[in-house]
Amino acid sequence: AVITLVVWMDSDKVYTQQLTVILISTTLALLISSMQQFSVLGSLDVAWVEPVRTLIEALSLLSFDFHILRVSCVVGMSPFSKYMFKLLVLAAVVVLILITFVVVVLLKHKGRFAHRSSTLVGVLGSVFTVFLITIMQVTFAPVNCTKNPNGLYVMRALPMVVCNESPEHTGMLVAGLTASNMPLGFITAVCWAMWQYPKRMMTGDAAFNRAFHFIAVRYRPDSTWYSVVFILRSAIISLTPLINDPLVQVILMVTIFGFANLLQTRFFPWRVHVANVLDSAMMGLMILFLVAASFFMDNVDLSGVAWLCSVLLLLSLSLAVAISIYGMVRLCVQQSHWTFDFFICHHKAAAAAQARWMKILLQAKAQARVFIDSDDLNSLDNLFDIVGTQVRHLVLYLTKDTLTRPWCAGEYATAVRNRLRITAVICPGWVAPTTDEMTNLPQYLDLQSTNLMQFGITFEMVGFAFAKLQDKGIRKVELSSGGLGRHRFEHAVNGVMRRNLSARSTPSLVRSGGIVVSCDDESNEAAAASAVLISKLARCSGTLVPAGICLLPEVESWADGDATVVREAGALVLVMSQDSLTSIPQLTAVIESFDRMAKIVLVTLPNFSFPGPAYYKDVLPRIWSGDLAPLRTALTTYLRQISIALNTHASDELLQTQCNSVAERLEAPGRVSLQQKARASLVASPTEVIRESSTSTQSEEDDFN
Repeated sequence: AVITLVVWMDSDKVYTQQLTVILISTTLALLISSMQQFSVLGSLDVAWVEPVRTLIEALSLLSFDFHILRVSCVVGMSPFSKYMFKLLVLAAVVVLILITFVVVVLLKHKGRFAHRSSTLVGVLGSVFTVFLITIMQVTFAPVNCTKNPNGLYVMRALPMVVCNESPEHTGMLVAGLTASNMPLGFITAVCWAMWQYPKRMMTGDAAFNRAFHFIAVRYRPDSTWYSVVFILRSAIISLTPLINDPLVQVILMVTIFGFANLLQTRFFPWRVHVANVLDSAMMGLMILFLVAASFFMDNVDLSGVAWLCSVLLLLSLSLAVAISIYGMVRLCVQQSHWTFDFFICHHKAAAAAQARWMKILLQAKAQARVFIDSDDLNSLDNLFDIVGTQVRHLVLYLTKDTLTRPWCAGEYATAVRNRLRITAVICPGWVAPTTDEMTNLPQYLDLQSTNLMQFGITFEMVGFAFAKLQDKGIRKVELSSGGLGRHRFEHAVNGVMRRNLSARSTPSLVRSGGIVVSCDDESNEAAAASAVLISKLARCSGTLVPAGICLLPEVESWADGDATVVREAGALVLVMSQDSLTSIPQLTAVIESFDRMAKIVLVTLPNFSFPGPAYYKDVLPRIWSGDLAPLRTALTTYLRQISIALNTHASDELLQTQCNSVAERLEAPGRVSLQQKARASLVASPTEVIRESSTSTQSEEDDFN
């Protein structure tokens, strides 16, 4: 078994385990750990009776409790020799692992021991993780003493040895405490590894990953910390018999299993779901077993039990009172202080970037606290409560399908019920629900994702809220249909803030060599995404944009047909959205920048699809009146490079990370331009160009998806 484990841990298969293999290994680890726990139960000061006594002794044998083997019946051994034999068995296992490791490295890796040392760490760690309870029971046996009827304390494992009064016990104590450095050192190493694990994984430390893969392989990536809980649980359980009070022993073990089960059911840390169910069930059954074991106790101090029950009862009531007081204080705080000034209710599929840019503008113009659900994905179930208790002003961002989404309809109905200030931003394409739709809300609302009734929101409440949109009680702000870059959103924000300010701000300015961001300006979502990108690029190093950065549709000369700003730019960022490849200004930016600048960064939004042959053959000739060959070559060249996905649905932190990737691409040293590499393709036939582009872009689309 040891040889098989070393060979397997040394191979690359350890990193490519199937989930079924992980399930089997996890189940075996839990089974062996459970058998060792029953060995600990046999060491408690509980008067077990048949058939429980025989069952516990049998499980102790399966968990390698060596004194059950009765070696001294075959070979005469003193108590000291018996104990040293147990320690030697543990040492022999470690030595066998070392010898096997040396042989494997000599045969497979030509003696590169330092390079393969992580394999040794992984093997030893796996063995100690599974058999930690037995190892700690053996090493701490000399300090595990119990009181004899004659008043003397004797070793629980070797009752003929009197604790602290015989040379044999002194020798065992020295040997055991020395050997205990192995399990204690292992526990310390695991705690250190889990503290280092996130940082080491971020830096791609392959050696560290190989060495401590035994910890992480069985857990979900966000729950590797549970390995520390599992190991500490085993360690504390193994030390429970050191307490010479059976009642305290049982209560301590129930507490350990209860706390571990609480964490288990809260986080479900095991990588395979069935393993979580198994672990939780085993701990629950162990708690029931320990409760039943209390009936086997003799000479229990009933007054102590009475005091314990009183403390537990008072603690339970105190927790209930404390939580009630906390709820009352929180309610008072919420009624006197708004957590958020604005809540932007929007349809994420159609207006994620627009909501993000509105939040940025509101924060900049009014220093307001603004909530959008993308930044708090852990509280989706609490959205209605947040709207009703923590928000002062709801911004209802009405795109085509906003009110058909149950979350949006519920947030709006909650705002109306709690009499919040509401401003509706009406986007192009939005149509108010008709009378028939309002009377048939179960069909109008898309209730496949959630049911509003479970949150206490009835169709009558939703219908009443929808009707409020028809009266003058709700302020309405129209959003322009396009052509204004970021200015259309400034107009909307001024309307939300009830400011009579001009919607048109200072035009974008950029000097020669600056960065130009091009988008389909007819798309509000693309314009908002470009605005978010520019704002986050501005947070990067000041050396990134020494000549300025601009949004192309806001440049007045570009709107007048002058392409100088593109020709003189140092870099072009193409923000590709759903209709970018049919947008004449976007295509003009592509052809005007081609063969004039070395840095082209392609940024794709979630609704962008890479084109196929049909686009170059049928669509492009219909919309482009100029020379098609250069435009085909420019498009295929730009779309061939690796794009950067800008996930507008994501949190602010993830968006900043993605924008940092754009900044790194812009700051990268100059290379041979893609255009220079593509010049040869100009002489190729259009069919070859289209075929090559289709293959390349389709591959990129698959990667993107």
